[in-house]
Amino acid sequence: MARSRRMIGNWIRFSVDFADHPKALELGPESCWMYVCGLTYSKKYLTDGVVPKGKLARLCNVTDYEKCVTELIASGLWKWDKRKQNIIIHDYLEWQTSKDEVAETRENSRIRQERARQRQAEQEESRHAHVTRDKGVMSRARHAEVRAQETETETETETEINTYADDSVVRTKEPRDAALVKALIAVCKIEQSDLTKEAMRKVRYAAKQLRDVGASPGEIEARAEIYQDIWPTMALTPMGLVSNWPKLSKEALPVSEIDRALQELAGGAA
Repeated sequence: MARSRRMIGNWIRFSVDFADHPKALELGPESCWMYVCGLTYSKKYLTDGVVPKGKLARLCNVTDYEKCVTELIASGLWKWDKRKQNIIIHDYLEWQTSKDEVAETRENSRIRQERARQRQAEQEESRHAHVTRDKGVMSRARHAEVRAQETETETETETEINTYADDSVVRTKEPRDAALVKALIAVCKIEQSDLTKEAMRKVRYAAKQLRDVGASPGEIEARAEIYQDIWPTMALTPMGLVSNWPKLSKEALPVSEIDRALQELAGGAA
């Protein structure tokens, strides 16, 4: 796409042919300089090619500004308006940007900057909300986990006192998930020396997850065997069993090629 003849910006468009243009050749050096200063004045103050009469004496530093004005008018580069109160620069708007174009450009720039700031603010707000939401979810999950641990600890230490006629018998309650904990320790082959406080916490947490899905100690043993058949080289851990629990039912397992072949042979023999 060709570039527009009218360039937006704080500058003027000036032809390289001006120096040897017939109109310029008729002018003296000071008149040429005054013509250039007239262009810059109009662009600076957005007058659309109008230079007030009262500004001519201070437009630029020349010996005789009135002589320069006369030469510029005679050459056709300048002309007076009808009341001779302002100089009109010939074809100014054909080459320079007008006041309205500059205003439009500035307004478009302001709108773009405002939209950019708005988008940035929305992104920051969305990012902040996302981080806050994630922190809230993590906080609630952590609180639930800690509360579950505290409940299990309370259950383990809770005592029940039965009072009889002659004496009192103190019995310690067995933890609610004790059977599931024992089953997990057995199938995962966890040594007593490895049952640190942190390791025991993980085992109890896994037992709680399995209790929530209705698992029994016998089912833990059965699915542990299926786990080891599927992944014989992988160590079985309580959380590994929990994570893969739905996959370890016999109904969920895909029929292997060997089983399918045996089924087909059995069908043929029948």
